[in-house]
Amino acid sequence: MYQKGELSAMLAPNDLIAALERAAEAFSPGTAMLCGTLPAIGGVRPSRAFEMTLTDPVFKRSIGHRYEIVTLPVRG
Repeated sequence: MYQKGELSAMLAPNDLIAALERAAEAFSPGTAMLCGTLPAIGGVRPSRAFEMTLTDPVFKRSIGHRYEIVTLPVRG
């Protein structure tokens, strides 16, 4: 298990935008925001693959995804 939590534990996009504006940064048209995530259980760590499942406890359905990571050589 890498992460576990409810969607309600995440900050709402409007709250994130308000925090950005309080920091005197502009959120103008064309700006992109990469939102946060739930804390990683045991901290962030590397892996060769990632598999996840999102579960809806109300409708008792889920969706999953898996991908593998290929690390490219550093060329300098």
